[in-house]
Formats: sequence, structure tokens, C-alpha cells
Amino acid sequence: MHPSCATTLRKAAPAKINLGLQVLRKRPDGYRDIETVFLRIGWADEVSVQPPARRPEAQAAPFSGPLQVAPAEDAKPADALLQVPSGPDNLVWRAARRLDPDKGASVALRKTIPVGAGLGGGSSDAATALHLLNELWQLARPREELVRIAASVGADAAFFAAGHAAAFGAGRGDALTPLCEGGAPYVFPYILVVAAPPVQVSTAAAYALIEPNDRRRPDVRAALLSADPDRWRAELTNDFEQVILPRYPRIAAAKAVLEEAGAAYASLSGSGAAVYGAFEGETHAAEAEERLRRSGCRTWRGRGGGE
Repeated sequence: MHPSCATTLRKAAPAKINLGLQVLRKRPDGYRDIETVFLRIGWADEVSVQPPARRPEAQAAPFSGPLQVAPAEDAKPADALLQVPSGPDNLVWRAARRLDPDKGASVALRKTIPVGAGLGGGSSDAATALHLLNELWQLARPREELVRIAASVGADAAFFAAGHAAAFGAGRGDALTPLCEGGAPYVFPYILVVAAPPVQVSTAAAYALIEPNDRRRPDVRAALLSADPDRWRAELTNDFEQVILPRYPRIAAAKAVLEEAGAAYASLSGSGAAVYGAFEGETHAAEAEERLRRSGCRTWRGRGGGE
């Protein structure tokens, strides 16, 4: 079907976790230089786009949307961890305007990825919307341009727009190198359990607490590809843990559950609030997930990376 005739275009917007995250130095533009490995996971929102509803000419406006936010089927309407703004504060709205400020669309977000969890849900929604609107509006913009637009609304969004299964991120996190192993896209070798406690962490506030350090930092790619959990625990570290875990007991408790349940490796994702654990077997992974759910966390269990 021709895109202009399609009623709705929709696509999953996956989350990510960070495998190691080093905050290296302050930048002149106010951001921080970092090094991390982004890993795509199966926890996902759904983004759908369609032509805007007709309006009287006097009400017409660029990107006339409106941006419609649909809650997840199992979410309570008042659940703050799934609520996002519907105007210029929304990354999807900003991305759409930068793609083409003169075109309109109705965009619906079905949220399942918690907001403020360090899983990149908002960035993924924006990147996914760029691809869908590029098709809906028949712009034929190349992927490289969509990645640049995505990076302008959020550093993590560049990873999602590029479509990598896993990538090494430098600079603000938007200088990306696909991560491969044996010539194929990297596949995480363990079962993942990802848990988001019912708290939100402000990324800006978290960065304000960090003292950058670029001296004698481990190579996160080499550490990860070693597939050695002992080396991961020593070298594949997240700098935000030292400032976030002491301030958020529920996050620290969730990580402790993963470790107590037998995770070979556990870490904070991004600046939090989500944590994840790597398990060798399904039994311990399932037990950990159940304990975390009972404690009030939203959870996801599965594999990461690959195509």
C-alpha cells in the first residue's frame, strides 16, 4: 500500500541498557564525553503515526498532530512512570519538527518502558517516529540524516536511529561504532533480567553529581568482549552507581536482589533508575524477576543484541 494511503504506520521502539559507562570529561558545550556500549533489548514501546485529523484552516499549524499518548493496556492512567508530555517537551515532537516543520501527523505512543529509568525509552520513541514519519511523509531522507536529527534531540536517540544491535558510543554517546563479534552483530551471552524500581532519576541531576575522570580508564569494548564475568565486575563499571545507589535505596535494593539471586554480573543502566543482571540459566533469572516484581519493580527478561 502506498504510504500516503495507509491508515496507520506502526513500529516497536526498543529499550537499551548500558554495558559499562564512563564519564570522562566536561565538554565546552556543557555536555560530558563518555564511553559506553549500548545494547538493544526487547523491552519496547510502540509508536504509530498517521495523517493528521482535518482541521479548520484557521487552526492549522506546523506538525499539527496532535501528539497522542496512549497508555499501555496494563497501565493505570495515573501511573507517572508511563506518562510523557504531549507538546514541545516530548522528544518525538521535537524530532518531528526537525524532520519537517511544515508537515502534520498524529503520533500515538503506547508506553511500556518506564520514564526516567536509563533505558532510553523517550530517545527510542523519537528515533522510531523519525523513521515512520520519513515514510509517511515520503521524504526519502537517508538513514545518516535521520541519525543526525535524532542526535540533535538526544544523544541516545542516535543509537536507536542507526539501528545497531549493539554499539560503542563515544563523545556525547552519539559517536557510534557497531559492535561485532566474529563478523556478526554482537549477541549478549547471558540471559538478562532488567528491573525498573518505581522511582525516576533526572539525567541532568545525575550528571551534576559526577566528577569526570579520564585517567587510566579500562577499555569497555575489550572488557565486554572478553565474556569474563570477573573482568566485567572489575572493569565494566558504571560511574553513576557511586552517586545514585547511595541516594536511591530502592535502586540499590533491586541491584542487590539480582546479585543475591546469582547474577554473574549486575549493573545500573545509564543514570538509572533501571538495573540489570546477567544470568547463566533461566531458573535463577526467572526467580530474580519474580522477586523484583513482588518488590514493585517493572521487569523484562530475555536476550540482548543480535539482529
